[in-house]
Amino acid sequence: MDKIGENSIGYSMYQYNQSCTRCIALAFSRNRITWGYGNVESPVIFVGEAPGKYGCDITGIPFTLDKSGEYFQSMIKAVGWIKEQVYVTNLVKCCPEDNRTPTVDEIKNCSSYLNLELVKIKPKLVVVMGKLPMKALLNKDGSIISLWDKVFDKDDCKYYIIPHPAFIVRDTKHWGEYYLKSFKKIKELVNG
Repeated sequence: MDKIGENSIGYSMYQYNQSCTRCIALAFSRNRITWGYGNVESPVIFVGEAPGKYGCDITGIPFTLDKSGEYFQSMIKAVGWIKEQVYVTNLVKCCPEDNRTPTVDEIKNCSSYLNLELVKIKPKLVVVMGKLPMKALLNKDGSIISLWDKVFDKDDCKYYIIPHPAFIVRDTKHWGEYYLKSFKKIKELVNG
């Protein structure tokens, strides 16, 4: 298993561009650029929105330290994986000021980085976590709830839509069991 290290995609992007200024506002608001993390031979990539101010903007690793990151990791563990077995990334690689939603321009400015990850890793499954990734990757509008658990084929790959972990953390009593079922389905899709 090749984790983010000297032979990985994330490390290559880090070496290539440690000081991206495509989005001036993000260049000033971020603590660090957060590249993808995990197994670059993984058959699954999880794609979130942007680094969280209290999580990966501090650690530099997607979905760590904050509540949504801890919850995401608990779901990975619940289906028998560890985070280093999968690949995790975001649409936008820098934390927007005050944890705001990334703009359309910021998503476009970062799209080449995500496209590189998808091309290099060639996953069997892309897990689209949240409304922004759903729109950016699949051009799907609408409620995340109405498209939850839907599978789409695109570019010889399956795309599976689930809410962002931050949405679930707000109401785990209501959504937690269903979210766990989604992660079990993710594992089935990868192994099937």
